[in-house]
Amino acid sequence: MPGAGKSFAIDMLATDHRRIDPDGIKDLILIRLDRAGLLDIRHNHVLADGKPVHPSELALWVHDASTEAANRVRAVSQRRGENFVMEGTLSWTPLIDSYVNDLASDDYERLTIVDIEVPFTLAVEQSKHRWWAAREAGRIVDDVALGGRFIAQAALEGLYTRQRRVSKCAVNARKLRSDANHAGIETDLLIVSRTSTGSEYRAWLRPDGDIDPSQGAPLGAVCIKSGAILTNPTAIGTGVGRSRVYRS
Repeated sequence: MPGAGKSFAIDMLATDHRRIDPDGIKDLILIRLDRAGLLDIRHNHVLADGKPVHPSELALWVHDASTEAANRVRAVSQRRGENFVMEGTLSWTPLIDSYVNDLASDDYERLTIVDIEVPFTLAVEQSKHRWWAAREAGRIVDDVALGGRFIAQAALEGLYTRQRRVSKCAVNARKLRSDANHAGIETDLLIVSRTSTGSEYRAWLRPDGDIDPSQGAPLGAVCIKSGAILTNPTAIGTGVGRSRVYRS
């Protein structure tokens, strides 16, 4: 989920894996386009700080290209049998079948899914903060001032259910876990659920159905219907149930 802070969780779990990050690929594409003068139109538009639009604020222009490139890297990693991390939002349901079929075809035996969930309002707030902070800091990559990556609120809205109570990713992560396990791939799901008040809950959903806590946070996971935090292990396992803990 953009703006959720997934990179920190991945850093802890996959230090020895190839990391495939479409956002990093966006940077590489934008650098080449900017050096070639193909983004010069951005200088015609100035924002409130008196500076022109930065390349990373045009990241949407290269979204499809970066996704395709990331998928090509993933395909090579799978053919080699590498351990790798594929970053993304998992908001598009057809990806589930694609991932399961590809991993099974290349004889992968284990999969770990990390789902970072935050309320919609917090996702918007964090996304704006990171964008503007990187813009003010003048983020530079390979001697090109890329600035901050801008994500429109409408784009974030598309990643949540109609009522904005919970992300589409929360449902898809559970389905990916279920489908992968049924395909013979032992799959763990770590759900990290954050609230607008700063609380964090975690839960591991194991291949055998066990629900385990994660060190450093109380047991809990977001309800895929209401967006509330579930603390009962049975409810966490199914993704639905009653709870008195709310995220917003």
